Amino acid sequence: MKIPIHHLGVLSFIMFPVIAYSQTNTSRLERFGLESESIKAIVLATAPSSQPYLYAAADETGILRRNLTSPDSDWVNLGLPEKTFAALDIHVWGAGPAVFHTPVVAISPDYSQGDSTLIYRLENMQWVPSDSGIPKNLDIRIYAMSSFASSGNEPPGFAFAGGDNEFLFRSQPPRNYWEQLRGSPGADGPSILVVAIQQHDDIEELWIGGYSGLFFQPWLAKSTDFGATWQSLSFNLDLGLENAPHALTFHPKDPNIAYVGMISAVIKTTDGGQSWQFTGLRGKPWVWLFRSVAIDPFDHDHIYAGGVNTLGSSNGILWESFDAGETWTEIPYSDSWVTGIVPDPSTAGKIYFATNGDGIWKYASPIVAIEESEAITPQAFGLEQNYPNPFAPARAESFLSTTSIHYRLSRETQVTLTIYDILGRALNTLVQRRQGPGDYSVTWNGRDHRGERVPSGVYFYKLTVGGFAQTRKLAVVQ
Repeated sequence: MKIPIHHLGVLSFIMFPVIAYSQTNTSRLERFGLESESIKAIVLATAPSSQPYLYAAADETGILRRNLTSPDSDWVNLGLPEKTFAALDIHVWGAGPAVFHTPVVAISPDYSQGDSTLIYRLENMQWVPSDSGIPKNLDIRIYAMSSFASSGNEPPGFAFAGGDNEFLFRSQPPRNYWEQLRGSPGADGPSILVVAIQQHDDIEELWIGGYSGLFFQPWLAKSTDFGATWQSLSFNLDLGLENAPHALTFHPKDPNIAYVGMISAVIKTTDGGQSWQFTGLRGKPWVWLFRSVAIDPFDHDHIYAGGVNTLGSSNGILWESFDAGETWTEIPYSDSWVTGIVPDPSTAGKIYFATNGDGIWKYASPIVAIEESEAITPQAFGLEQNYPNPFAPARAESFLSTTSIHYRLSRETQVTLTIYDILGRALNTLVQRRQGPGDYSVTWNGRDHRGERVPSGVYFYKLTVGGFAQTRKLAVVQ
């Protein structure tokens, strides 16, 4: 969903979407199985009328699957042991009760030992080689895979695999043959590290990216005809040398918005890749490397990013943003570098993330969206967007120094209006009393309950009326 922006002077007044929230006292971080396993990839497979499954590629152990709808479920090993994995994709096709999830996995082969199989596919619970058409005499390695989903009576969508020397291959299941779309031998040829697909409404786009040349210059390209023709996407940012995209995710509703995990930063486009901007998550080159970026399917301003801190002894990094990447909060995990992030398909603010040596974990944000505000008896009360927004408490002589919050009640009830930070901590309670029906307005001066100014950032204000609650976002600029 696009966020309308109204300009007044030098500030932008952002009208945030209305979301109802429940608050937990502390964030939740707990194991989700496969302790001590090195997980190279984690993928969610879900479709209408089909149960959601989480798939994981664990080096030397195999491909595993877990049902997310059953609290008592455990990981099931689907086989393919004693392999080192490079990429994992789940091909979704069919409709109704006949929805199929076909795992396809890329292997890091040991050519010196005669192991040259690059791709396997699970058919009838048996892993079969599925790399016909990919040349073996060039020591090619596959780094990334993705596929178009199909439904109903449509044939299975195209699958894509990218790797060394800009080699990109395409296959259409159930055939196991891959045709070469791009690439040629050469020491300086670009390597494809990212293969990502944007598919919703009338949009069907294939994006690829990686690095090229002796100095590892970053590049991206996209295709709207399944790889037949390509449009190069130039980075208008000073990313330096030795940089490359390692992760790419698309906004679920707005096809122009995408986030890319780079070496040292997470960047963002709002115009389909024509121009780029830094998010608030930046580090020193070759210190942070972001291997995964994900968007909460229930709150599209809620972004996650994870990867590795190359200088740390505990080298995992995991961050989240509640304001579309403007500001970020570190999630308290650092034991092993993060290799993948998957949002839960049924619970807002909840993710599963894979690690290189510490198994799989699940995490629930301290403020968790539970449902859209329209579902909460709108006839009983209403909470409006604050104005002005953002506001600047430090500008004492300006009307921007305070913000007004309006709400309405249709009956007498107990009312509480509280300001929270992005960690879910209560900063100031503006209203806590019983009130009759009518329209009300309260002013906040940007200070906490101790009278101290809060720093710049995104905050939440929550109206609780009886057994119901409604929350909106606001921004403070000091």
